[in-house]
Amino acid sequence: MSNKDRYKVIIQTCALLTAGIGFIAIIGWLTNLWLLHSIRPDYIPMAPSTALAFIIMGGSLFVSARWDSRYLAILFSKVSAVLVAVFALLMLIQFFIGTDFGIERLLAGESRTLHGFPIGRMSPVTAVSFLLSGLSQLLMLCVPQTLRPGRYLAVGMAAGVMITGLAIIIGYLIGTPLMYGGAVIPVAMPTAIAFVLLGSGLFAAVMPHLSLSVSGADVLVRTMPIFHGRYLPAAVVCITGALITLTLYSIVQKNRLKTIQDSFIQQTDSLSIALQRKVDKNLEVIKSVRSFFIASEKVTRHEFQLFLEDILLSNPGIQAVEWVLRVQGSERSRYEKAARMDGFKDFQFTEKDANGGIVKAGQRKGYFPVYFVEPLKGNESALGYDLASQPDRLKALEKARDTGEMTSTSGVTLVQETGQQSGILIFLPVHRHDSSYNNEEERRKNLMGFAIGVFRVGDMVETALYGISYKGIDFRLSDAMAEEKEKLLYASAKDIGVSRARFYRAVAFNMADRKWILEFYQASEVPSYLFEGALAVLSAGLLFTALLTLYLLTMERYSIALKKSLTESEKLTSELQDALARIKTLRGFVPICSYCKKIRNDKNYWEHLETYITERSEAEFTHSICPECAKKAMAEFSQMKKDKEKAEET
Repeated sequence: MSNKDRYKVIIQTCALLTAGIGFIAIIGWLTNLWLLHSIRPDYIPMAPSTALAFIIMGGSLFVSARWDSRYLAILFSKVSAVLVAVFALLMLIQFFIGTDFGIERLLAGESRTLHGFPIGRMSPVTAVSFLLSGLSQLLMLCVPQTLRPGRYLAVGMAAGVMITGLAIIIGYLIGTPLMYGGAVIPVAMPTAIAFVLLGSGLFAAVMPHLSLSVSGADVLVRTMPIFHGRYLPAAVVCITGALITLTLYSIVQKNRLKTIQDSFIQQTDSLSIALQRKVDKNLEVIKSVRSFFIASEKVTRHEFQLFLEDILLSNPGIQAVEWVLRVQGSERSRYEKAARMDGFKDFQFTEKDANGGIVKAGQRKGYFPVYFVEPLKGNESALGYDLASQPDRLKALEKARDTGEMTSTSGVTLVQETGQQSGILIFLPVHRHDSSYNNEEERRKNLMGFAIGVFRVGDMVETALYGISYKGIDFRLSDAMAEEKEKLLYASAKDIGVSRARFYRAVAFNMADRKWILEFYQASEVPSYLFEGALAVLSAGLLFTALLTLYLLTMERYSIALKKSLTESEKLTSELQDALARIKTLRGFVPICSYCKKIRNDKNYWEHLETYITERSEAEFTHSICPECAKKAMAEFSQMKKDKEKAEET
């Protein structure tokens, strides 16, 4: 198998694995199996758009490697690369301008969240990697083989994709997934694996088209020196630098997160303490009303108003303070007539009908009507309302009567409510001042009525937290003892929950006899500048590692070229030394016969001059005649001719 065939096998394998990971992720979305598209339930899953892009890029790479000489295959690969690059560019534009083109909603539907990050949306880091992948593929297919800078650029882009995937995988392996805790959507674990495969395939696809000179990235691929130790220092520096950088990034990011979390705890402490103080202060108002009634022989409507006037001004979170009488059925008309004489000409005991309207109360053995209410403005509809007419109010009344303790209702809709807020009523029983109430029987017998505090929960919370900064924090107040559908009393924002929170904290406190839970959520939109320090460490560390690794690779490249040059120089020097040795041999004392001109060699044999010189040098003999010898030879030839002619004459 040739080198080109080996590259093809690598390319096709990487392409099929890349497309396979994307296909598996699509199946994971269709079957809702998180193992297939996120590996772990607490990891961000691969977005459907990302999976589709991997399928397209994997198919493009496979087709271009398998049928590299066919026009339609190359056209398909080019179109696929352009589509992926354009889509990635649109995702980046969408991220930087803060809009949503709605493209991904077609694949993933409305976005859910995990750890505050949207599920089913492509990470901007993923978009950058796809843009590099598409451009690398296009450069490989469109740039002529003779244009080496374009090929090297394609190699660099492919290497960038591969390194990005490796960095994300290392982050997952060491327990600090990159960008978790930041403001950017993290890259999913399967996505990182697929990018390593895709980058490797693109890298292998470009290399056969590069020249095999001793320079550049082709030396690295041609010799694979890392397995022979030649580039081992550079590899060690690269891996060690990346690990150190990721570790420092993790430390800085965790410290920053710890700072944010500490600030979150401090803010929530301030909020919970402020609300608890407000609740305690409101409860003290109700206790003061009870003390006022116990200490007085008779409390008139005017005295009730004067007593509460200043108290209510200093406690704006209280909707109303009410005095609820215990009235026997036979006493109803007397109390209604007395209230009309106080100026309320339409006063009567009321209740709600089936449609929620206020109507005259029906006949019953006993009543608990609201007889006094302050402030009157805004609470007119509550005056005369019989609290015994509603089961939730009656249940709290009876509990307060029997225990003698302060009792609260769960969240209810107040009679005077005009909006959508939940309300609560807090009951405190008032007994005759000249009687005892040490047991349940005495408490029932000597009950005069109830001092009641009426609160709109939203107003109470907002008043308590007025002037306290809680930007970026959402919270909700719930009643832990209520039924599930009645638990929520107040929420600072819609659609808040643990799945969207970066930090979460719950604080419990008592509201009369009930347990309330105040839950805090750190909003997911943490400003990106809070993590600029960690990102700066990551960028600087990776850049320094890359530059140092590149320097070591470059030095080794020149070392290889220098070693080759030295080898050639040594060979040439050796040849010159051999030639010089042979020349020096001929310059020594050479024994030559003065008659026949033969030369005696080292073995004491006589040999012709031509043979001796030929064996000891690179010279070759050609025969000719010098001018002097030519004259002599011609003279001899002429003499011989004359002698022959004379002989013939004689």
